Amino acid sequence: MVIAWWKFDLRSPAEAVEWAEGELANLTEAVGLAHERGLRQLTWLLPAALWSFFLQQRHTEHWIATHETGLAGALAARDRAAEATVRNNLSIALLTVGRFAEAVPHLETCVAIRTALGGDADVSAPLNNLGIASMEAGLPEKAVDVFQQVVEYSRKSGGVRRRAGAHANLGQLQFLLGRNAESLVECLEAERLYRQQSLPDPDAQLSIVLNTMSEALQRLGEPDRARPPAEESVAIRTALCDRRGTAESLRQLGGVLRDLGDRDGARRAWTETADILRDLDDPGLGEVRELLAALD
Repeated sequence: MVIAWWKFDLRSPAEAVEWAEGELANLTEAVGLAHERGLRQLTWLLPAALWSFFLQQRHTEHWIATHETGLAGALAARDRAAEATVRNNLSIALLTVGRFAEAVPHLETCVAIRTALGGDADVSAPLNNLGIASMEAGLPEKAVDVFQQVVEYSRKSGGVRRRAGAHANLGQLQFLLGRNAESLVECLEAERLYRQQSLPDPDAQLSIVLNTMSEALQRLGEPDRARPPAEESVAIRTALCDRRGTAESLRQLGGVLRDLGDRDGARRAWTETADILRDLDDPGLGEVRELLAALD
């Protein structure tokens, strides 16, 4: 076995992402080797450590593979808390690739484990994700009920950030249901709660809320109000090197600029969106090209 010495001197999110991108194949192999050699704790700890990287950069094939192996390690160790953590993180990967039906049982098991172990704060996160899974699986009313449970759990546990997340997801759900005024109310509450936090880095969750808020305001016929949150969402996601998220927010900003009559601004935003999606080989590129063609 060749042993590599990793020297960490990462001074920014961009450097951290660059390092992880370069070592991704090795990190994935390390998870498999840990499992093969019976290092059960390491088998799930490595995927757990990669959670933020996968959430931002996707790499869903590696994400799913490492977490499925990590789940096997947690089950072999009979570590219920670890099992719950890995199931939650794996479910997000499954949601990302559209495997909604597979994500739901992982989340239901995670909720059951954390409920048995106690602690409202630990239950609210997988509940929140269960709400997302239900929403994506075409069960909106169940999703609303789950998100409302998250708000209550967060109130009991003092989890302001999780409560903000529940309001954010309710806002997105109401938007998808065409309830734009209700969506805006939830997004404004989520924004208020997120801005209460003093975070050293740009806030990825706030960027998502701002994008949904902009979408709701645009549908309500208020492009002037929709522009600032869209621009801030773009700025946050750019600072976080979240290229997929940046593309999403740029696409929204382009639509707002078009509605404001700024066709050149819309073209710039959508051209940048198309460039990112082309680099990422994203299937949404075709729709953006259609938006650009419509401008002409």
